[in-house]
Amino acid sequence: MSKKILIVDDHPMFAEALRSAIRSSILETEFEYATSIREAADAYMKSAFDLVLLDLWLPDNQGFNGLIELRRQRPKIPIIVISAFEDQKSIHYSMLCGAAGYIPKSASKSAVVQSIKSVLAGDLALPDAFLPPEPSQRKELETPSRLTLQELRVLQLLCQGMLNKQIAHELDVCETTVKAHVSKILSKFHVSSRTQAVVEASKFCLSPVLAFQPAKGRSNELSSR
Repeated sequence: MSKKILIVDDHPMFAEALRSAIRSSILETEFEYATSIREAADAYMKSAFDLVLLDLWLPDNQGFNGLIELRRQRPKIPIIVISAFEDQKSIHYSMLCGAAGYIPKSASKSAVVQSIKSVLAGDLALPDAFLPPEPSQRKELETPSRLTLQELRVLQLLCQGMLNKQIAHELDVCETTVKAHVSKILSKFHVSSRTQAVVEASKFCLSPVLAFQPAKGRSNELSSR
């Protein structure tokens, strides 16, 4: 049966290299492309996909906002993050926010294809170098997983400086509902103010003003092989 994959990446050469690597190893594969979260969301409205390959850094996305948004729209579609960021926290946060796999952009073609096959088969796919966090770190790192999708969305809007009334308008809910979500967010982050919640959120790149920087000197091995 043919598989339909959505590649969300704003670098055409990498997206094409990724498509070629997959098509050469996984037969009967169809592709669609998006260069932003907005385009990906539009594609979601028009087509059904078996898999999404998502870059963390896009013109309208920094960090995990895009992953959270796509998971909110279609939670049953597996998403593999493909990113230049290879640090342990990026991988762990991606999985906490709902990713089914994580592939560094420096990965070999064979590693990329194997990860995609694993996720299509219903398994998770993580880099061999990934180390689960120490028990002492686990409570802090797992905070996003304790938030509901709607609470994560409210937190994103808090990070943009919106007031409860503005958030209610954006999410098409009543203001009392927003206040309830904010209270739960503060409780789960163990903080007493919205400002403190935004500071904590910045640790997870849920704030649009905070973004990862890829490690210098990393080569894009997929497109060079």
